[in-house]
Parts: sequence; structure tokens; C-alpha cells
Amino acid sequence: MNIPSQELKKTTYQNNLIELKKRSEFFASQITEAELPENYQIIETKTGDITASIEVEDKKLLLHSKYDPVKEAKRSIDIFDKEPEILIIGGIGLGYATEAAVESMPKVKILVLEKDLSFFKLALTLRDLRSIISNKNIEFIITEKGEEAIQILQDLNTKNIAIALHRPSTEIYPDTYKNISKLVNSFVNSREINIATLSRFQKLWTKNILN
Repeated sequence: MNIPSQELKKTTYQNNLIELKKRSEFFASQITEAELPENYQIIETKTGDITASIEVEDKKLLLHSKYDPVKEAKRSIDIFDKEPEILIIGGIGLGYATEAAVESMPKVKILVLEKDLSFFKLALTLRDLRSIISNKNIEFIITEKGEEAIQILQDLNTKNIAIALHRPSTEIYPDTYKNISKLVNSFVNSREINIATLSRFQKLWTKNILN
């Protein structure tokens, strides 16, 4: 794959946006109004895929490996000892990690949390992400601190939750992704305590109810 032309980027973006509108007209309108990040540069990798660099405080930061972003994404997903029921991906990047998660764990519920709409728009502009946009197991959330994800987790009856953070996103917005990690870990720990308490006192509660 060569670096996409302006015409190809426009086509890719429009195709992705059409698919996104099927999921959420409101989200699609937010993306339409957003600007692309300033000072980004598209880079063709050794494998022919693309990555991008972003200039942050006079430093260029790669969003993905300049050698093999697909392999890099797979490594970031294959770190878990067991398959979670819910996977939280912090920072969309260019979508490689989300694609890797779907390939590796097709039945897992995935929450993709992104702080900056402009980065989401960049991903939609540079790569064909229709397969993950249309996937009903995936939810995309634009968030400042991550509270929206906790609201969703509260409605899902599981403590088997894993989190994978996109490292460059954590460098660009450290406060956001540190807070997301903190909230998720706190939620998991709280749910484990609740389940342990329920298990411990279940017989006593049943006996009291019968009495």
C-alpha cells in the first residue's frame, strides 16, 4: 500500500462515515465538524501498511510501528492470560489494535475510548475501518475521563474485564488514559469484592429469608 492520495483519503473517509451514520447519526455529525490533527504526517511502513506521526511539543510521535503496525497491534492484544468478556481499548490510534482484538477474540465486547475527536477522524481518513465500525460488539466512546465506560460496565454482569492502552495516546493525553485505567481497575476490584461478599454470605442470607 502506498501513501494514500488526497482523493483516496476522501473516498476512505466518506465510506467510513457512511458506515458510522448507520450506527449513530450524532457521532457521525461530531466527526464531520471535527478538524484533523495539526502537523500529522503519513508514513508508509516496511510492510506496506501506513502509520502516522504527530508533532507534540516539538517532538514527533509515531502512532504505530514504522515496520509492522499489524504485528505490533497483535502483540498488544495477546498479552492477556485469558480471554476477557469485555476489552477496553484506550486510544484508537489508526484502528490496528481494535482490528487485532476482533481477529483474536471475535466474541468479546470491545469498548474503544478516545479522548480526541480529531484522532478518530484521522483514523477514518487514512484507513478503511468499516469492518470494525459496523461490528455491533464494538462501541466507540469519546471521553474526557472515562466515566462513560463505567456506566456501561455497570450494566454488564461481569468482572472479567481487560484494558489495553495505546501507548502514543497515553503520551499525548496522559491524564485522560491514567484516569481511565484507574477507574476500570477500581471498578473491577469493587466488583470482585462484591462477588466475594455475596458468595460468603449467600447461605446466611438464604437462611434468614427462609426464617
